[in-house]
Amino acid sequence: MLDTEGRWTVLVATVLLIHTIPHAHAAPAACRLTHADIDGDGAKEVVLENGFLRATLEPSSGGRAARVEYKPGGVDLTCFGPYRGTRPGGLFGDRITTQSFPGDYLEATAAVAVVKNTPDEVRVRLTSRGQGGQAANLIIEKEWALARSRSSLEVAATMAYRTGMTDPKDRIRTGLWWQHILRVGKTGSQQGFRNTYSLPLTNGILQVPFVPQARNHFEQDDSYVRNPARGWIGTVAQPGDGAAPVGAVFSLDYSQLLHYYICMVPGMLEFPTVEWYYQKVNLRDGETCRTKVSLMPFRGLDEVTGAHGGIVGRLRFD
Repeated sequence: MLDTEGRWTVLVATVLLIHTIPHAHAAPAACRLTHADIDGDGAKEVVLENGFLRATLEPSSGGRAARVEYKPGGVDLTCFGPYRGTRPGGLFGDRITTQSFPGDYLEATAAVAVVKNTPDEVRVRLTSRGQGGQAANLIIEKEWALARSRSSLEVAATMAYRTGMTDPKDRIRTGLWWQHILRVGKTGSQQGFRNTYSLPLTNGILQVPFVPQARNHFEQDDSYVRNPARGWIGTVAQPGDGAAPVGAVFSLDYSQLLHYYICMVPGMLEFPTVEWYYQKVNLRDGETCRTKVSLMPFRGLDEVTGAHGGIVGRLRFD
């Protein structure tokens, strides 16, 4: 590298990449989709499963992912409550930026439609509608997908404004807002491990540690992180007892991102929330906006400095 005074400096970098796409060393297990009352609560769940992941979706709780078990790491990437409600938590909790907590969608009952169910790929669409005002005509759809050869969970979302009147003067201005409890812990347990959250900002990568049962507190701009530099956010956990680090990263469309948000206060002893807001859009009657997110689990990385296109990586200068 040439510095401002014309002197050369040699930089040595260590690069470690984890692919979430190919696993060619063994034939992956076939995909499966189940729509049944798995937990005996009287409401049907949707389970998407392949050789790497088992994702349990709760249509009766807004179509959130209640559990995402990462089989190679032997961990669950999320959990449900209790915190601020009867069934909070999970991944991909639907909110909109023009409603305060909890809003219309977190506890809405989502309609279920199986899109594809083959050994190579499973897809299911969960659809929720708001309850009052203009939100009663605002529909949020999430199409979840697992492929046989991938260890990532794909989510394609659509937010549509449909009154049935097709009135060109009728419009809504709002933004999609996703809330997650992304925390790595033992499968079937609410208790997580020590997690460190990483957010790429314009002034570097912000690392936010979280220790279960400690009085953690994130004190930045009232929990808002307003200067994102890339479209990813993730966590790395230390399971202990000599086990390799395990983590997961959300990869999202940076061009649509507004800012991140981390709710981490002393009373939240078991997990924080990890959230992001999308930019507001103007939707006329009949119009839609779309976005996609990949949830990419991994093991073996003790730090994340980048993620994109099915790859999670660490770049460290020695």
